[in-house]
Formats: sequence, structure tokens, C-alpha cells
Amino acid sequence: MALYGIAQQSITQAIATPAWEIRAASTNKPRLFELGFSQIVAPSAVCTYGLGRPSSVGVNPTSTTSFIADSDASAAASLTSVATAWGTAPGVPANFNRRINCNTLAGVGAIWAFPRGLDIGAGSSLVLWLITATTTLLNMWALIDE
Repeated sequence: MALYGIAQQSITQAIATPAWEIRAASTNKPRLFELGFSQIVAPSAVCTYGLGRPSSVGVNPTSTTSFIADSDASAAASLTSVATAWGTAPGVPANFNRRINCNTLAGVGAIWAFPRGLDIGAGSSLVLWLITATTTLLNMWALIDE
């Protein structure tokens, strides 16, 4: 097992949409150990964000990036990727593993840690969801083990 990380900026700013999807390959079962995000600019209203398992995985992502080795420069290429845009976006999670409200200041965000890892099943995903009043772009990062 090796640790992999990634950091990106969101594209979507609309309410009730995914900002980011962490996608496991069909042959891979990664575990999420940390996910963080911060608001790049001050939003006009308090924003609610959530992390959960989508009701459906995004289809035909138009923008994907693979995780990069975090702990071992000689590690094999990561099988896990992230997406910020899709042909068909992931579905809203029925329940969220984490939720937070962030005030109207730039730089506000959260770091969610999962000491034992949050499992991402083979061929499935996790999404950072823009639940309410999101009118700002985000810096987002994650750490996985695969």
C-alpha cells in the first residue's frame, strides 16, 4: 500500500451539485484518510458542504486527474482519480458522512480526517457536495491509501 495525494480547484459553483468526485477504478478499493477544502473568495451567503457516497457514480467525466505518490516517489501510478466535470454528474448522496456550514469569509473550510480510512468500493466514488448557497470556488485536497 502507498499513500497518494491530490489538490485541485473546483469548477462548479451551483447549489445542489458535486464539486469533486474521488473515483476508484473497478480493480481498486482505496481508502480516504483526509479530505480538506477552503473557500477561495468570500461567498455572498453561508455555504453548506457535505461528503458522501453518491447515489450514482458520475458518467463520462470530462476532467479527471490521477492521484500522485505522497509517501514513496517510486510507487506505482495511482489507480484512483478525481473529477470536477462530467457528461452526467454523480447523484446526490442519500446520506452524508460529513457536513459543515462555512461563513462568508475567504479561506474558511474544513479538514475531515478518517483515522482508519473511509472505504471507497471498487468502481465507486465519494463526492464533495455543494448543498446550499455555494457561490465561491474551492481549493480541495485529499489523501488516500491504495
